[in-house]
Amino acid sequence: MTLGLPIFSKLGDFTPQRVVSLQPSITSTFDRLGLLDRLVACTKYCAEVCPAVKEQRGVAIIEDSWTADSAQIRAAKPDLVIASVPYQVDAVAEILKSGAQFLGLAPRTLHDIYADIAANVVNLDPAVMFSGAYAEEPFVRLLDGERLPDTKHVAGTNFIDIAWKIDNRTNRIIVMSALDNIVKGASGQAVQCMNVMLGLPETAGLI
Repeated sequence: MTLGLPIFSKLGDFTPQRVVSLQPSITSTFDRLGLLDRLVACTKYCAEVCPAVKEQRGVAIIEDSWTADSAQIRAAKPDLVIASVPYQVDAVAEILKSGAQFLGLAPRTLHDIYADIAANVVNLDPAVMFSGAYAEEPFVRLLDGERLPDTKHVAGTNFIDIAWKIDNRTNRIIVMSALDNIVKGASGQAVQCMNVMLGLPETAGLI
């Protein structure tokens, strides 16, 4: 499997083999795609979100996007650095000083969110990816088949329903969700967080 990155299409067949990830969500995505062996460095937050990183040999723990250190990045000898750096000009400058190819993620518009994703991601089974991420989450319900989220099914609850569709024509995956903004969006999540902080069952008082 190759990691397709449309942004580098003008550079020819660019397939990064040594990647530095300064963003936990990117590290987790690499794990889900089975590409964690390409990771040469990441942040401590990446390791916390993706424990599998600790099982990978030779992965250096370095500063994150906000406190990027070009010397640390250069020491990892990456051919690609991925980071989320909205509004962080200084951080971008520090990353660029490393001399590696840089993919900076800074979504600001709906166009950014709905932008095309790599063909290899579209060709994966979304059900496997979503199940791997949320199968153990008590308040996340994954809808299979033709079912779509509807507020009438989550009203007055702490659940969020998630569904997805692949549009092969435009090479996009469309993710849809529904939740009750008063419960899951406010009081429900507050109780859920309190339960976690106090060591209570996460579902206490919510189911």
